[in-house]
Amino acid sequence: SPPPPARNFGGAAMAGADPLETLHVEASCSVCLEYLQDPVIIECGHNFCRRCITRWWADLARDFPCPVCRKTSRHRSLRPNRQLGNMVEAARQLRRGLKRKLGHESRCPAHGQALARFCCDDQAPVCLLCEISHAHRAHRLVPLEEAALEYKEKLQRCLEPLERKLEAVSICRAREEKKPSELKAGLWCRGKDAGEIPITPSAHRCLFPIPWWQRKVALRRECIAREFEELHQLLEEEERLLLRRLEEEEREILQRLQANLDRLGEQRRGLAALVAELEEKCLQSGAEMLKVGRDGDGGQGDQQRRWDRWQGWDGPGCEAAAAPVEEPVSVPIELEKNFCSFPRQYFTLRKITRRLIGEVTLDPDTAHPNLVLSEDRKSVRFVEVRPRDLPDTPRRFTIYPCVLAAQGFTSGRHYWEVEVGDKTHWALGVCKDSVSRKGELTPLPETGYWRVRLWNGDKYAATTIPFTPLTVRVKPKRVGVFVDYEAGKVAFYNVTDRSHIYTFTDTFTEKIWPLFYPGIRAGRKNAAPLVIRSPTDWE
Repeated sequence: SPPPPARNFGGAAMAGADPLETLHVEASCSVCLEYLQDPVIIECGHNFCRRCITRWWADLARDFPCPVCRKTSRHRSLRPNRQLGNMVEAARQLRRGLKRKLGHESRCPAHGQALARFCCDDQAPVCLLCEISHAHRAHRLVPLEEAALEYKEKLQRCLEPLERKLEAVSICRAREEKKPSELKAGLWCRGKDAGEIPITPSAHRCLFPIPWWQRKVALRRECIAREFEELHQLLEEEERLLLRRLEEEEREILQRLQANLDRLGEQRRGLAALVAELEEKCLQSGAEMLKVGRDGDGGQGDQQRRWDRWQGWDGPGCEAAAAPVEEPVSVPIELEKNFCSFPRQYFTLRKITRRLIGEVTLDPDTAHPNLVLSEDRKSVRFVEVRPRDLPDTPRRFTIYPCVLAAQGFTSGRHYWEVEVGDKTHWALGVCKDSVSRKGELTPLPETGYWRVRLWNGDKYAATTIPFTPLTVRVKPKRVGVFVDYEAGKVAFYNVTDRSHIYTFTDTFTEKIWPLFYPGIRAGRKNAAPLVIRSPTDWE
């Protein structure tokens, strides 16, 4: 399972926190969240348990990142921090002593005796030795049980109006809990002789009174129904168009095939008659077979005409008896490509999807110094050498190696896809415009980041508190990101097998930007870039 996110305490937060609790937190490891054991310090200055940081770097040969600030070091540098180890032990002993002290709170802190009296002047319980001491000699003291009973009666008097308020709040809550069912009941009227009938705005006057927000929901429901009715009509029109084109192509192919069959049938009949005549002639005697002459009127006789036909038959489709048979015009029986190989998405759904697709490019002014963008600003990769002449713009990330898109969103629905290939580390998502870009950060929804990430090649998680482990059936080569600003949703999809990965639900109050984190290189691993792809590139 993924490690918990590192804690990041600002000065103001630590100033207002309990000092003992702050000491406990500072003496804890950011990876295991327990007291530091055998603490070591790495090059960036952060401390961890030797065992925790060793496990964190187990699969790396170089470029060792810090789990807190993500700064990398070329060497596995672990220096023991003995002074911090002593402080951790002191914090542990202090916490144990505090627990023991809480167990003895019912005794007098000055004399160690049981508390038996209550000082009305100091409003504090005291022991019998305190009663005769100079500090309380002139004070009004009463038995502890009597003071407790009086205090209990005061609490009872305060409790009665609170109980009445609690009952009133409970009634209001019960009434509010019924509103969802009343909303559904208000939107559907059950008649005496009919089933459930949707209430239209024109029917509101003839039914029981419905609050304005119920009417608003009813109108929204009708609007959604109309939109989907239009989609259904569009789908039906597409279906009719495709079927009509398919029928026309089928009819054309069948007509051409029938014409070829008719032509070949006529040739076959002519040739069959000629063959029969020749076979009959071959059965005649020599004199009859060679008898060729003219009739009594000087015209050409039947025998001569037959001979001429045998020597050169001029029937349909044949030049001579010995000539090859004329081949018919070839008629392909394959259908058009758009009929025999449908795309994976139906045509209309492709049109709907295209409405969500806009141009998404990377903004070089936000890119971390270790990131290099392509000329078309469609891909980003991590490099170890930073350019020297890179200007430090206010929008540039300086600690977290990521880059934002040049296009942000304040409304609407949007979709884009990113090719992750065989990378072992990456993170994708969105962030709000006001996130910190110059110092250490914790990329969580509470700080304005909605991300899904991969690390160590096979560990997927949504970066919530704590991390939400994710399971994918097929390793995604391409990831789709869908944003519905008004609904407050950020959804992630595995484009490789067309499956859903995870959905964040939140409320957006400012501009949000697509975010891309290509991950840090580990030798030759994870060197490939993240590439923004067009969803129309589907195979």
